[in-house]
Amino acid sequence: EMESYSEISKLASNGQYDKALSKIKESRLSGSTKKHLEMILGSGDKYVIDRTFDELNTRIAQALCWDCWRD
Repeated sequence: EMESYSEISKLASNGQYDKALSKIKESRLSGSTKKHLEMILGSGDKYVIDRTFDELNTRIAQALCWDCWRD
């Protein structure tokens, strides 16, 4: 799922919302995540899309950060 999310995130950051939407449909992300990303990308609002992916990327990075969990 991380690979498909990464690809979706890259497409969205490049403004390729239609391609990102098609990748969401093919992905194995959870239904609620798919629904949320489809809603955000469907809006076409670059600011909201960028903020959403920035937030998700930050949360993923924090979850994967061993030093963050160690303390």
